[in-house]
Amino acid sequence: MKGNSSKRWFIFLLACAFLVGPIGLQSELCGQGRRGHDKHEKRDKERIKGNRIKKETEEDEHGNKRSDRSYDTRGNKIEETSYNSNGNVERTIRYHYDNDDDLTESSVYDSTDTEIGKNNFEYGQSKLLRKSTTRKQDGSVALKADFEYDANDNMRELHAKDGNDRTIQKAVY
Repeated sequence: MKGNSSKRWFIFLLACAFLVGPIGLQSELCGQGRRGHDKHEKRDKERIKGNRIKKETEEDEHGNKRSDRSYDTRGNKIEETSYNSNGNVERTIRYHYDNDDDLTESSVYDSTDTEIGKNNFEYGQSKLLRKSTTRKQDGSVALKADFEYDANDNMRELHAKDGNDRTIQKAVY
């Protein structure tokens, strides 16, 4: 029975991808979000709603929902929601990409949909990650990481510092 349920869910998701994506229809069945914070976030959520083609749900061995993941038309994960054992939202992460599909930002929200942290990512000319910054809810820096590469684009060094600019990890490869 559980196998048939999974198979039906997969077919449903596939149908959403083919019906909603190509013809641009919006369907409540395919999981459009309803939350927005400020006008910038609302605009982004509207863009996400229009581009969403796939939503995956992960369940535990008892059939309880553990997480939902949504992807845009280019295959980028745009939202992931985790649930506790009671089925209530624990955390949501929203992902933002540039026009080259490089992850530029991920924002973490608690169960009340309040932003509790944000990660920003910067890339170099060869599209390799050069800098990552994690900020707390108040906007202060919690962690910074810088990545250095050799002439062949192999990672050479990683420097990680805390919010007080103290080195917490340095790795040389």
